[in-house]
Amino acid sequence: MTLGLRRPNAVAIQSYFTATHTCVRAWDSADKKPIASCVLNKVLWASSVSTSGRAVALAAHDQPSESREGPNMTYGTLSVPGARVCYKVRGAGSVLLVLQGGGGTADATDGIADVLESEHTIVSYDRRGLLRSPLEDPKAPLSIEQHAKDALALLDEIGAPQALVFGSSLGALIGLELLSRAPSRVALLVAHEPPAPELLSAEGRVELERLRREAFELALRAGPRAAFRHVLAGMGVDREDREDDVTTPESCRAQSRDTGFLMSQEARALATYRLDLLALTRHASRVVPAFGSSSEAFYPAECARALGLKLGRQPLAFPGGHDGYVLRPRAFAPVLRAALQTGMARGSRAQTGVLPAEADSWR
Repeated sequence: MTLGLRRPNAVAIQSYFTATHTCVRAWDSADKKPIASCVLNKVLWASSVSTSGRAVALAAHDQPSESREGPNMTYGTLSVPGARVCYKVRGAGSVLLVLQGGGGTADATDGIADVLESEHTIVSYDRRGLLRSPLEDPKAPLSIEQHAKDALALLDEIGAPQALVFGSSLGALIGLELLSRAPSRVALLVAHEPPAPELLSAEGRVELERLRREAFELALRAGPRAAFRHVLAGMGVDREDREDDVTTPESCRAQSRDTGFLMSQEARALATYRLDLLALTRHASRVVPAFGSSSEAFYPAECARALGLKLGRQPLAFPGGHDGYVLRPRAFAPVLRAALQTGMARGSRAQTGVLPAEADSWR
């Protein structure tokens, strides 16, 4: 599948970097000084993508009909403001909404779903702008807030008044935003390695700035894909850290080839987002911060540990690295199951009913 990518020249990269570095920043919550974030690097090469070529290719790739049935599995599409979202439901039992990271599509959950579908109805989707969820305007900006509203609309679509939620990386930020704005809909959230630079220590921010510089220099020498791989490695992504016979779903591989989209719209959403720590503190008992045991030395894991400190919650180690739920699903899923069961047993209100609707700022 051709996605219209072309390798940018140094002038294009430098020009786009100059513009975006001025307007897209992560800010320190205490003194408002701009800090560097590696997500900013992903923005640099948006000009290398042919938008029209990408839109045609994605619209043609495995776009589901309005609904499609399979063994214990349903696909559907949901209209949301500015997009149509492809979603997938499988299994039976309490609803578990899975929010993927980065280029993860609805199929990224297949590995853990194989283990958990006998006890959970597992709901996943291609975020707006990803493979089977086209934007009405391909150039429209994305935001974590809008992603969270899409997740809420999906819960409405399937008739789930409340759900358990697992979010990884960008998906963890979406889950935290969903809990902040619609707390009555989230029974428990396992937030796996949310990349929130505001949570980093001063030393961590220095390391993040170093990663940003390295990625930019690598983009000039070898192109955006090489730089993107470097950024992923700096987040603790190791494709060799996997279980035997595990393969990445084809839809995820297809999406990962659209480097420009991930490094532009998705990265801008990350770089401009701020956690609502006050709201999260009010609902801290329903947050389980988590990190990968083999990615604990990288900055997203530091963010998870820092979130745990701020919320007074003990972070939980999971097998594998930053994307362990995809690459080590057989080891990852039982730990997730235990985290959900333990969290619910310790006082999630899902067992006694939902919170009042007026508690939700989006209602």
